[in-house]
Amino acid sequence: MRGLVRALARLQSDAEYVLYAFGPGHAFYAELHADPHVTVRRLWPRHPIARIPLSLAAASYRDRLEVLHVQYVGPPLLHFVL
Repeated sequence: MRGLVRALARLQSDAEYVLYAFGPGHAFYAELHADPHVTVRRLWPRHPIARIPLSLAAASYRDRLEVLHVQYVGPPLLHFVL
């Protein structure tokens, strides 16, 4: 996942990327903070039973995502703006 994020951030495009993380202060995210096309947002709670179906779904709606890429299981209810 980190390789994908780094590669996308290096692309010369007007795309915007939103990363959801438990700890946005992690060293990996620190290298991305300088990129104006990347936003790192804290996502709570830590436990996936509440985080995935509720917090991640709400965040994707709030941020008006067009695409959501997850490592494991995505939220069952998503709203994408087309």
